[in-house]
Amino acid sequence: MEQSFISRELVQLHVPAKNWEEAIRMSAEPLVQNGICLREYVDDMVLNVVENGPYIVLTDHLALPHGRAEKGALQTAVSVGILETPVEFGNKTNDPVKVVICMSAQAGDKYMAMLGRLAALLEDPQVIEDLANAADTDKVLELLQHF
Repeated sequence: MEQSFISRELVQLHVPAKNWEEAIRMSAEPLVQNGICLREYVDDMVLNVVENGPYIVLTDHLALPHGRAEKGALQTAVSVGILETPVEFGNKTNDPVKVVICMSAQAGDKYMAMLGRLAALLEDPQVIEDLANAADTDKVLELLQHF
């Protein structure tokens, strides 16, 4: 993934979430802290799951929360939260979730480029497993830089 989409300060390991909402909020916090999105955007990520269900759990053990750009996506980037303990999102096929990739997305070419790279990532179950078991931030960045 291009350096502009992910950076060291946007990766967290051992996120201590106890449920899906905490998993989203805690994993998205670096986006807020680094001025990439507003807290209202994170609220919209949660509301999206409340209103539409756990469709964001796209593959085994991985969720891709996102909100609507107009709710406060200031830049296009992702944060990654590797959960300390997997949590249930309510997706019978792909729960429990261990990897939460929160997407702050503005419309445009960068957004489409990021989606394309994330789609390539999701096609490889080994990468998801390697992310879930990453021992350090460098390993997470290394895995994501291939896309």
